[in-house]
Amino acid sequence: ETRYAGGKIYLNIWQLTFDQDARCSEYIEWYMVPPADQE
Repeated sequence: ETRYAGGKIYLNIWQLTFDQDARCSEYIEWYMVPPADQE
């Protein structure tokens, strides 16, 4: 969850993909605005 000073709230998911050497080879951030009744 990320909260901004202006009151905006976002729900975050980070998807990480690792290569054979256990290093992160891909990073994707997914975010959603929560339903109005949860803000």
